[in-house]
Amino acid sequence: MDNKFEKNSKPVTMEEMVSLHDEWWNSLSDKDKEKLFQEQKEAEDYFYNIKQQDSPK
Repeated sequence: MDNKFEKNSKPVTMEEMVSLHDEWWNSLSDKDKEKLFQEQKEAEDYFYNIKQQDSPK
């Protein structure tokens, strides 16, 4: 198997990750951010409801 990716990769610092995330986040429109927030909220609600159904009463 070719490990070209591993040979060319280097560790990423937390500062670099934060910077990349901020750059990505700032590139989104307000509409995109609202959509992501709503999708996250729906996922949290869904999994919370499943957990509530699975918990013993």
